[in-house]
Amino acid sequence: MGETFAKLQLPCVSAADAGVYECKGRSAGHEVMVATKVEVVGHAPHSGCISRESQDSGPTITGWFKTVMIQSGETARLACNLEGGDKKNVIWRDAAGNEVKNEGRYRIEGTDLIIKKANWTDMGRFTCTAQNGFGVDMVSSFLYPLAAAFY
Repeated sequence: MGETFAKLQLPCVSAADAGVYECKGRSAGHEVMVATKVEVVGHAPHSGCISRESQDSGPTITGWFKTVMIQSGETARLACNLEGGDKKNVIWRDAAGNEVKNEGRYRIEGTDLIIKKANWTDMGRFTCTAQNGFGVDMVSSFLYPLAAAFY
C-alpha cells in the first residue's frame, strides 16, 4: 500500500512531441488511466536547445513510491525508475543521509532498494539519487512498517 508517482519530461519540445500521452496505474485488478493531449503551436525552438537525439543528458527518475506502507516483517521495495544516464550510478540514502549499502537485509536490485523483514527501525525517508556527468535527479520515499496484525 502506498502512493506512486511518475513524471514525463519533454525538454526542448518540438512538433514531433505533439500527441496524446497516457499514464496508467494498475493494482489489485483495478486500472486507472489519465490522458493528456499535447499540442505544439507556433513554437520555435530556443537557440540553446539541442535535440534529445543529438545530446547526452542527465538522468531522470520517472517513477517512485512517495509512501510505502507494509506489514512489519515483510519485504519492502522502494522503486526508483530511471530514464537516461548510467543506471549503475544510483545511490540510496537513509533519513540520516547515510549511504545504504548492499548488505544484510538491504539489497539494491537494479535501481530499486529492497529491505527484507522491514520493521520499525527501518521507518523513515529513503532518498534515491541518480547522477552522471550531465546532471542529477533525486526523489524520496517514506517507509512505514505497520504493526503486525493480531487475530
